[in-house]
Amino acid sequence: MVPKYTKPDVLKVELTLNGHDYTNDKKDYGYYDPYVIDVYPKLIAVDGSTKIKIKGIGFVNSGELKGIMANSTDAIQCSGGPCIHKAEFVDSKHITMESFPQKDVLYKNGTAVGWEPIEVEASVYGDQFTNNKITLQYYEEPVYGDKLDDFDKEAPANVQHVLLVKTKINPRDIDKIRDHSNPKCRFKSDDGHVEYSEGVLMTSPVT
Repeated sequence: MVPKYTKPDVLKVELTLNGHDYTNDKKDYGYYDPYVIDVYPKLIAVDGSTKIKIKGIGFVNSGELKGIMANSTDAIQCSGGPCIHKAEFVDSKHITMESFPQKDVLYKNGTAVGWEPIEVEASVYGDQFTNNKITLQYYEEPVYGDKLDDFDKEAPANVQHVLLVKTKINPRDIDKIRDHSNPKCRFKSDDGHVEYSEGVLMTSPVT
């Protein structure tokens, strides 16, 4: 008999025949009651290429995990149906799902959702989705420009150099980018080596 357990969790199940020595096979048994705490990134690409990570509790690897992009007050749809994608189990606190292209996400009256906030909910079995109203938004990709000042395009090895990059941001997106952005710069060599550097979104010039 499965013991009663008062909270959503994933427990390791082992057994013993002599009442003392237990197996160590790390098999899981999940008590599910999904609850979404957060989603990230909060800003997603208009082409639907962003993978959404859902953070919460009570997720189990049921094989039926799903995520939905929704609106609790004004229903939205994708290609005539709910905006549902199969989700991937990461662990008991995280699952991931693909996003949808912005052009496919419409209110039921046919109006585009556009740049409005969209709720993301999760389901472990069937279509019983959470109702936690955690939102994300589409944003327009910034336009990469030239460096602001006449810095060199190179620096000695092992020396950090400040690189200022001009980026054109749609004024409509500035507030949400200030609130939710996670600016980084990726340096990639021809042989595939990648380095990341944390960036800073400068207040001025920001457009």
